[in-house]
Amino acid sequence: MDEISWRRHHKYLTLVSDHDTGKIVWGTEGKHAAALGTFFTDTLPAGAAQRIEAVSMDLGPAYVKAVREHAPQATICFDPFHVVKLATDALDDVRRQVWQHARSLSDKQIAKTYRGARWALLKNPEACPPSRLRH
Repeated sequence: MDEISWRRHHKYLTLVSDHDTGKIVWGTEGKHAAALGTFFTDTLPAGAAQRIEAVSMDLGPAYVKAVREHAPQATICFDPFHVVKLATDALDDVRRQVWQHARSLSDKQIAKTYRGARWALLKNPEACPPSRLRH
């Protein structure tokens, strides 16, 4: 389950695809819980929602709400892109806090050394030149 936008992100479609085939099997306007709820109530045959084992989606709370309401037994699998983005943002917040603290220390070299850490933290270690991995 995911949404796409058009008209400069003012209009949304909620889409449901089949993981086995990769094809879109259902869609409707909107990106709210009620929009996805119609997939469960109007599209699926009676009892089909109770047989759903897993659902993949982005981190939108509206989709989680709809799945928990209509298929509570289903395991929710969040889209790796969004999970990695959350982790990267959290890492950047902590890095920024540590750098701000290091700037207040008497030894200014600590902050200078730490300043370039952002890119080293985000890169795959195998892709970093050895000079960037020194501390």
